[in-house]
Amino acid sequence: MSFQSGCHEHISSLIANNHKKKERKEKKKKKKREKRRKRKKTEKKWEGKFDHEVTFQIWS
Repeated sequence: MSFQSGCHEHISSLIANNHKKKERKEKKKKKKREKRRKRKKTEKKWEGKFDHEVTFQIWS
């Protein structure tokens, strides 16, 4: 009987650890996604801002 209960505890701890691991992974993914979104936003913000300056330098 003690073997079974010990086994059960072990399995439940494994499940809990796996769940924590999944949560951490998900958190990391979310952070990466946010970073990517922010970077895209800033790229869009600066898009076309320097075009005229570059052309001016080429022609001068």
